[in-house]
Amino acid sequence: MLDNVKESIQHSIRERFSSPILGSFTFFLVIFHWRTVVLIFSHEAKGEALITELERFWPHSFKSYILPIIFALLYSFTYPYLRMFYALFLQRVRLLQIKNELASELAIAEAQNKIEERKLVIENSTRELKQYLKIVESRLDADLAGGKVSSDVVQRFEQKFGKMLKHDYEVL
Repeated sequence: MLDNVKESIQHSIRERFSSPILGSFTFFLVIFHWRTVVLIFSHEAKGEALITELERFWPHSFKSYILPIIFALLYSFTYPYLRMFYALFLQRVRLLQIKNELASELAIAEAQNKIEERKLVIENSTRELKQYLKIVESRLDADLAGGKVSSDVVQRFEQKFGKMLKHDYEVL
């Protein structure tokens, strides 16, 4: 029997606090009349002495009920909008984070493209220089065979450009 009464009271309390208006009204009523709540739970008097003490603290004015109702209604009707604005704010922050991540990835990709373009330019320049040096070498060999160039000119040419002609270097 007592368990049924206890369950009924618990269900009633849960229902009242789950209702946005009744729950917030109860909350604001307790906030506005905190002295009464403290008195109920801390006063040593029993029965009629407690009732007289409570009547002294409990305001019987219209204002003591209207203010909690106004605050409860304001809270109940503005809370969903506040929650929606907060969700929109979080969504906006996440979108800005994604935008910044994409911008940094784009900058990295552009830098890599520039590096690749410069590699190609350097490789083409190196190839052209090697071809030019081969042409110069063949002309130098022809002039050397014809007796037009001395051997010390050939040695200086080989010291300066010989490594490039003998080895293929990768230029990064």
